[in-house]
Amino acid sequence: MPIIGGVNTPRLHLALAALRSGLYPQSAGCLHRTEPDDSHQPGWCCLGVFTDIAVKIGGVQLERVTREGMEFFSGEHAFLHPAVADFYGFTATNPMLCFPDGNSGSASSLNDYGFAASSAGRDDGSCENLTFSEIADAFEYTYITGGGA
Repeated sequence: MPIIGGVNTPRLHLALAALRSGLYPQSAGCLHRTEPDDSHQPGWCCLGVFTDIAVKIGGVQLERVTREGMEFFSGEHAFLHPAVADFYGFTATNPMLCFPDGNSGSASSLNDYGFAASSAGRDDGSCENLTFSEIADAFEYTYITGGGA
């Protein structure tokens, strides 16, 4: 399997395809929100999608428990479980992502809060969470095309 900088690129491609698939509604604040709260609708953080793919397709064994409107994966609800980070070859449970303009941020922060969206190629100057497609582009730039990490 091709591995660039320690990252397992075939596995990363699976997760990126899932991010772009439209099958996972995007949310914020936890890996998988199962019920709405005051600020968020049910859906997934980008790292939650990575976790779901590692469990469903990659065979990573994690206990899934839902409580307080959030799904926990072997106790983890905010970042990648270490077993999931290892599955992809990440050295951190909240990977840093880089953009061609030099901006960077952690995956969860970009999902939940974003930054000036011009870094993600938007022309409208908005400052909101990035879409799954924009986050997938950043993962590709950082870990596949060699733009960072």
